[in-house]
Amino acid sequence: ARPGRQVGCGTLLCFRRAMEPPSVGSSPLPWSRLVVLLPAVMADALSVTVVCPFLPFMVQSLLRLPAEEEYKIGYYTGLLGGSYECGQILANPLWGYLADRHGRRPVMLVCLFMGSCLMLSLGLCRSFWFALALRFFQGVASGAMSVGRTCLSDITDSTNETRAFSLLGIVWGVGDIVGPSLGGLLSQPAEQYPSWMADRPGSVKDLLEACPYILPCAAVSAFGFLDFAMVLACLPE
Repeated sequence: ARPGRQVGCGTLLCFRRAMEPPSVGSSPLPWSRLVVLLPAVMADALSVTVVCPFLPFMVQSLLRLPAEEEYKIGYYTGLLGGSYECGQILANPLWGYLADRHGRRPVMLVCLFMGSCLMLSLGLCRSFWFALALRFFQGVASGAMSVGRTCLSDITDSTNETRAFSLLGIVWGVGDIVGPSLGGLLSQPAEQYPSWMADRPGSVKDLLEACPYILPCAAVSAFGFLDFAMVLACLPE
């Protein structure tokens, strides 16, 4: 129990540190930029974690493995989950280069738009190998976090960067909590909420039965499109 208490206390201390008023001689936090950057970072966190509760069920529904081969579900789940990180590792240096060459704002816009489209496509996917490709390219498009950190360095100085980066870690942690919660609550509505499904129109019911993971993916996708609009409207270069 002691390590858990230490982690919780550390998070609270980071939050307290970020929220406390600036000391004499330190710059105030640039909240007008932070309220745009922090949701963009959370969009990446949601994309990483929303699939965690339903990924094994998704693998089984896409591959339809017979009972004697169900032991392979873990292998295919790991393959599908790890493809995101593979794309992320390969693409992040490129996003950093493009952000230095063409600016932070256009790169963040591209990443948010691509990631949102790919997340929605994942919810509609009916093929495992197509889902694998989508998840890989989602990782490729996950540059908002790394570019967001660069933006944060640009708009802070040595007197307030500690408080600003504390907020970045807190927002990512919130995304790590909200993402799996959405994935668990909204996936497979036909099995989880049969009475609610009974009242849906036929076309909606058919879609949710054919694509049981569309709701959590659509929720995260909508959040990403909202972040895209915020960055487009409110984040100067």
